[in-house]
Amino acid sequence: MARTEHRAGDPVTAEMVTAEMLALLTEWAQINATARGRRYGTVYALVLEMGRWYRPAAFPAGHSRRRGPAKACHRNAARLAAAVPGLCYIEGFAAPDLGDGQVLPVEHAWCADGEVVVDPTWHDPPGRAYLGIPLTLAYRDQVLRARPRERRCDAVLDAWASPGLLIEGVPAHAIDLP
Repeated sequence: MARTEHRAGDPVTAEMVTAEMLALLTEWAQINATARGRRYGTVYALVLEMGRWYRPAAFPAGHSRRRGPAKACHRNAARLAAAVPGLCYIEGFAAPDLGDGQVLPVEHAWCADGEVVVDPTWHDPPGRAYLGIPLTLAYRDQVLRARPRERRCDAVLDAWASPGLLIEGVPAHAIDLP
C-alpha cells in the first residue's frame, strides 16, 4: 500500500490520515510473519482483521467531568463505558493530532457511541483516526483478573500479557456489538 505524500502547508484531510494509518498498520503487521499455530503475527494484524473504523469527534460537553488523566486511556475508557449507558469500550490504534500532518498510530483505548468516538483521555482536538475492536467490559474484566501479576497491564489487546490472543484472536462472545 502506497504511503501518502504530504507537503508542508497542504491541508490534511481525514481520508489522508485514515489511509496513512492503514498503510502504516499494514506495514507493521507484516513485520512479524505468522508463526505456526498462531492466527496472527502481531496485534496490528489482529486489529486490522477484526477492528472497525470510528469517526473522531469532540468530547461531549455533558461528560466533561468524566475525563481521565493522560497515559491511562484503558482505565479512563473502561470507567466511562461503565458509567454512561450506550457507550462501548474500544481497544485498538489511534492517530493523535500531531499538528503537522504526520500520522503515527499508537495503542489506545476509547469509547464509542455507535461509530462516533468519545475519547476520555485525549483532549480536543481528538485523534485524527481510530481503528479498534469493541470489547465487552465483562470480557475485559475477565482477562485482566486472569493475568498473572508479572503480566499485569490495563490493555486486553496486549500480546505479551495475553499470549493466547495471537493464537486464537478475540473470541466472538467478547465483541460488543450494537
